[in-house]
Amino acid sequence: MIKEKYLKPLKEIAIESDYLTKRINFLESASDSELHDLGLCVKSFFSPYLERENPSFWEEYAKDYGISAQITSEDKIRMNRLYRALEKNSNLTVAEFLKTQRLKAQREI
Repeated sequence: MIKEKYLKPLKEIAIESDYLTKRINFLESASDSELHDLGLCVKSFFSPYLERENPSFWEEYAKDYGISAQITSEDKIRMNRLYRALEKNSNLTVAEFLKTQRLKAQREI
């Protein structure tokens, strides 16, 4: 499950729009292993100023979920797929998203 300290920057935004609510609900649906499987594709959910204001945020996130602190090309591809999936289904869970990604990967083989 995602640690509260990683949701705090999103929840601190005074006006919680549907845009943010979908992303918070999505992250809250994840287990630790699912967050590991997601990698850093969720980095775009957060303000770019977060890294400047809290330089260790992404290093700690990567350490907590056993992933690389560097965004990979796979993260970028997954990020685009995630945005499209959330547009189609605002109640999407991490488990559902990862399942579709595994199916796509199997089809590509």
